[in-house]
Amino acid sequence: MSQPTAYRRSQRRTALAFAAVYCAIAAAIVACAPGEAAPPVAEVIDDTGAPATLVLAERRICAAVVVYGAVRTDDYAQAAVAARAALNHFNELGHTPDCGVALTRTVSAGIDPTRWQRALDAVDAIENGSYPVPLACVRASVILPASAAARAQCVLGDLAFVESGR
Repeated sequence: MSQPTAYRRSQRRTALAFAAVYCAIAAAIVACAPGEAAPPVAEVIDDTGAPATLVLAERRICAAVVVYGAVRTDDYAQAAVAARAALNHFNELGHTPDCGVALTRTVSAGIDPTRWQRALDAVDAIENGSYPVPLACVRASVILPASAAARAQCVLGDLAFVESGR
C-alpha cells in the first residue's frame, strides 16, 4: 500500500517542480514582453549616460541573452541548443520580446566577455545553419533544469530542452 502512495508523492513533487519552472518562465516572459511604449528620451542613470530604460527586441541579442543566462558551462553544444530553443520560442511568439531589462541586469551584474561571445557565436551558428542541432533537440523551445524534466528527449549537461506543447 505504501508503494502507490510513494509513487503519488513522487508524481506530485514532479508536477510541483514543473509548475514552479513554468511559473518562472511565465514570469520571465511577462517581464520581457513589450509593455507601454518607451518614452522618446530615456532618463540618465549615471554620468556615463546609460539609459534607465533600454528597449531592445533584436533577435540575435535577445537570443544571446537567453543563452548567456541559461548556459553556465563551456559546452558549445549546450549553448547552440539553447540558442535554437530561444529562437524557436521567438518564432512561436511571432515576435522577439523586449530583452532590454534582462540585458541591462546581465551587464550590470558583470558580464564575462568569453561567455557572452560564446552565446553570440552559438546564435549566429544556429541562424546561419553552420551548427547542426541533434534531431531530438530541433523543436525544443523551453529550457528547464534537467532534474525538473524527467522525460525530456533532449538533455545536455544540467539542462533539458523540451517542446512547449503549443
